[in-house]
Amino acid sequence: MKTLHLLAAGAALSFSLQGQAQDNRIFLADPAIFTDNGAYYLYGTGSARGFLAYTSKDLQHWRPVADTLALKRGEAFGNGGFWAPHIFKRGNTYYMAYTADEQIAIATATSPEGPFRQNTPLNSAARASRSTRSSSLTTTAKHTSTT
Repeated sequence: MKTLHLLAAGAALSFSLQGQAQDNRIFLADPAIFTDNGAYYLYGTGSARGFLAYTSKDLQHWRPVADTLALKRGEAFGNGGFWAPHIFKRGNTYYMAYTADEQIAIATATSPEGPFRQNTPLNSAARASRSTRSSSLTTTAKHTSTT
């Protein structure tokens, strides 16, 4: 079955998976397709653990790129709320811009298949701590400058 359905933003994107016998559609919200060296890569919102990725040569037959996630919770910023990934390339580095924990984050990889990682992934508690210190310093600086 060859199926390609693209609905309005925030809805689902449905493709057929090559070699799957049962219900072989891929359902992803916020879909993004990236092309590199004659291959297409599909990413989207669909897992609380990170982002799955699929690849195709013809935009009709898709297969998962790996047995794991292209970006996995714990290897990059975010504890949950993973949505709206977007891939771009500069030089030999691939970047994934995405949202997690209601924050924008960027992770890198050497392949569009991933794994996308950050050298020092921050969890929400670490970000909150930094934000509180920064806010406190800004308030002190403003207060000091007005006296």
